[in-house]
Amino acid sequence: MEKEILVKNNFSAKTYTKAILSVMFPKPIIWFCIIAFSLLLINGVRIIINETSKDNFSFDNLFRSEILILFFPLVLFLILRRNIAIKFNEDPKNKENIYHIFNYDFFQVKGDSFDTKYFWKDLLKIKEVKDYFIVFIKKNHFLILNKADLKNNQYNELKQLFNSIDIKKSLKS
Repeated sequence: MEKEILVKNNFSAKTYTKAILSVMFPKPIIWFCIIAFSLLLINGVRIIINETSKDNFSFDNLFRSEILILFFPLVLFLILRRNIAIKFNEDPKNKENIYHIFNYDFFQVKGDSFDTKYFWKDLLKIKEVKDYFIVFIKKNHFLILNKADLKNNQYNELKQLFNSIDIKKSLKS
């Protein structure tokens, strides 16, 4: 395959944050967290009902660890989302025009002030999720390619390229 596929990266902080969170928290983990949170919520409501039905009710009784733990996942999510957005905005590379260039031997990330080549044989895997292609360079280092940035027939060309290279991949059919 001599042809190169050129994709201009149009990431915003919001898109980047959504992509990072989808990598950090895959669907099975999300469903486990939702079930666990639902059980905590039911227990919290039960405790609140028991506390409010007592004769010596006080709002201080509601500040128990069983009830306060309900807010932990929400606070953790908001802090994590905020930190990812801050890191994205602090990186000067994200203010440049960034292009991803794909061919049979390697792919290249090219900006105004940098140019990085990654050979397919050196990468761990490629994973396709709903809105992104995620190229894992190392276990905790990956690049995200937004499917919304693909023009015309680039999606099909990229899938064909990814299927033709010898690397671990998880692509949708």
